[in-house]
Amino acid sequence: MVEPRSTDPRARFEYLAQQVRDELAAAGLPVAVPGAAPELSVGADVGVSGNGTCSRSGTRCDDDTRCDDDTRCDTGTGCDDEEPRVLVLWRVSPRLRHCVQADVKRVGEVTPAIRQSGEVRIAMAAAITAILSAAGFTARDTADEFVPFTVRVLAGPEPGPESDVWPAWSEHRAPPGGAERSAGS
Repeated sequence: MVEPRSTDPRARFEYLAQQVRDELAAAGLPVAVPGAAPELSVGADVGVSGNGTCSRSGTRCDDDTRCDDDTRCDTGTGCDDEEPRVLVLWRVSPRLRHCVQADVKRVGEVTPAIRQSGEVRIAMAAAITAILSAAGFTARDTADEFVPFTVRVLAGPEPGPESDVWPAWSEHRAPPGGAERSAGS
């Protein structure tokens, strides 16, 4: 994938988001399909937020936008008009999300489902940060109460042959199993 030469500042962040998706997939993590319905998404959800885009739902913000937790999205709850940002969050299974949402509405206290969802998201944010850091990315916890357990990716690995990180799926690399394996398929 070649970095875009666009005057659109968002294009640079979209390129970085794709690099992150590729790297996480290369590490063996499931990666959510960009643009898929949130209720169908499982795994690492990589997106670009900013410029009036909800950092939780990835959609343009307006008074009627609803996020995954069914809260109204507005400029005070997760939207920003700042420079775009690449964010990675872990989406647990739809079944666990449904249990958490039901428990929050019904019980109002920490239940096993809520605890498990939180612990999984904490562990996966740490794992995603470690994987991306090992691959040469600059990534850290957002420390944002509106998007907890979310990793912010600030930069990708430095390009060039002198880089000491492994580039995930370069166009010049042989496919997994070697070039001879793909030629014989």
